[in-house]
Amino acid sequence: MIGRGAGESFMQGESPAEAGARVANALADAIPTGSEATHRAARGFSDREVILGLSFLASVLEIAAASAKALAIVQRERCLHPGPRLVAERPEGAPSVH
Repeated sequence: MIGRGAGESFMQGESPAEAGARVANALADAIPTGSEATHRAARGFSDREVILGLSFLASVLEIAAASAKALAIVQRERCLHPGPRLVAERPEGAPSVH
């Protein structure tokens, strides 16, 4: 890490988005060990890392909320109109969720 005391604590060459993801990942790793360990991990981050972690998680939550809403709409439509469906083919190279 570089510049911890200077308010910058990125790994060398790390972008702000990468730093935010790293913070979120570290906290996700700490969660199974309990809230005390999670809080201890969070306290170890610099002020900048805390801000970047919060920003990253806010983006994740925004994406998750929009995705959940879209899936809920589709589920409701399918419950109201059961029957065979035409499923669009995935474009070549698109990831599969199976």
